[in-house]
Amino acid sequence: MIDLALHLVVLFAGVGLIWLLLDTLRQALRRAFHRRAPRQPRPATERRTPRRLRPKAQVPVLIDGSNVVMWQQNAGLAQEARIDTLIEVLDQIAQEGRPAKVIFDATIGYRLQGRYLNERDLDRIINRPTVTLQVVNSGETADAALLAEAARTGAPIVTNDRFRDHPRPHGLRLRGGGYSKGRIRLRA
Repeated sequence: MIDLALHLVVLFAGVGLIWLLLDTLRQALRRAFHRRAPRQPRPATERRTPRRLRPKAQVPVLIDGSNVVMWQQNAGLAQEARIDTLIEVLDQIAQEGRPAKVIFDATIGYRLQGRYLNERDLDRIINRPTVTLQVVNSGETADAALLAEAARTGAPIVTNDRFRDHPRPHGLRLRGGGYSKGRIRLRA
C-alpha cells in the first residue's frame, strides 16, 4: 500500500512538473510571436512634454518674518520693528523670480501695531498678492514651522537667526541679510 501511495505521489509530481514546463513554454512562445498593433501617434494637441523639458514647480523661499522686521532696529536705524524691511526683502526675492512664503510668530501684530494681526491683516499691510503669509498659533514658534517646512521642501530660509535652540534639519540653507549703505542686502 505504501509503495502504491509513493508511486502516485511521484506520478502526480511528475505530471505537475511537466504541466509547469509546458505552461512556461506556452507563455514564452506567446510573448515571442504575439504581434501588437502599431501605436498611433497622439494628436499634436495631446502630446506630452518630455519630463526633462517640463518646468519644475519652484519651491518658495521661506522668510522668517518676525526676524526680518527687526533688521533695521538691530542695525540701529530704527527704534521699533519695521514692516518696510520685509517688503524690501520680498521685492528682492520677486526680482530673483522666486515665490516667497513668510512665516510669522503670533506676536508680530503686537510688535508692529500693538494688537493681534492675522494673515488677512498682514496681507493688507504688505500688499503683495503673490506672497503666501502664515501666522503660527499662539504658543508655537515660527522657527519650528520654518524648520519643518524647510525640511519638507528643501527651501532656503531668509533670516539672521541661527536656530541654535532647535535641531537643524540636514541640508538647511540659510540666507542672511542686513543693511548696507542704506539698502537691504541678501546673502546668497
